[in-house]
Amino acid sequence: MKNTSIFIVILVISVLIVSPFITKKLIDENLRKEAEAVIDDDFNGIDEIVKPDALNTEAENSDVIKIEKGKVNEIKNSDAKNEVKDDKKKNNTSSSSNKPATSSTSTKNSKDYFTDALFIGDSRTVGIAEYGTIKNATYFANTGMSVYNIWSQKIDISSIGKVSLGELLDKKNFGKVYIMLGINEIGYNMSQTAKKYQELLKYVNTKQPKAIIYLQANLHVTKEKSDSDKTINNTRINKLNSVISKMANNKNIFYLDVNSIFDDSSGNLRADYTSDKVHIYGKYYKQWTEWIRKNTKK
Repeated sequence: MKNTSIFIVILVISVLIVSPFITKKLIDENLRKEAEAVIDDDFNGIDEIVKPDALNTEAENSDVIKIEKGKVNEIKNSDAKNEVKDDKKKNNTSSSSNKPATSSTSTKNSKDYFTDALFIGDSRTVGIAEYGTIKNATYFANTGMSVYNIWSQKIDISSIGKVSLGELLDKKNFGKVYIMLGINEIGYNMSQTAKKYQELLKYVNTKQPKAIIYLQANLHVTKEKSDSDKTINNTRINKLNSVISKMANNKNIFYLDVNSIFDDSSGNLRADYTSDKVHIYGKYYKQWTEWIRKNTKK
């Protein structure tokens, strides 16, 4: 009996010593599986959520990239210090199968063509407004803007005042709308981001049913940036761009991919086109806006 009691005591002590390690291992295994499920979900179900034919054919807040106030001006000023010889112009045609037909009329190249155009976007669109050649369009753009925080943004619009996107779309009619969002959302769950993008697209389409909508691809980052950053890299940017391109119906919604004029031979943003590995120099926005003119359907 005495021996049995000693054995039981030893057994109980052994269980108490070992059980925390067993429990920890089980918890770690469950956490690992949960993490894998989240990672897998990042790319699952994306193809199913985009249904462009359902659109009208009549025609949080934390950002992944934080750009300091005045950053765009710094990039512009750095042009003088980092002047590079312009290469011969590349073939300015989009590689996307969703590229809209190019109008042969002179109207699309006139100053009046963009009077009824609206550009929606983040710091890249701010750059288009400040350094591009399209000066008479309306710009609802702000550094850090995303499909998550766009609804809380208010932008000062000439002759209208400070308004939200909804207020702007109610106050003015647009013939074409250019949307470029995604780089600030690149660290979020991609399926959720795609749904939010789809919601924005449907909203704009409903508010401006006669407008042609252009979904602009997000610009790539440099190879150095892409290789060193697990979040902001060209693999994820290409995936998001692919998702966005599928929202185009080639009727009143088109996809524009300008990366071909800024990329190197490997599909990365050219290192000599940028100072921060993410944004192009101010002088190249002129080239970008001229490309938009040439690739915009009337």
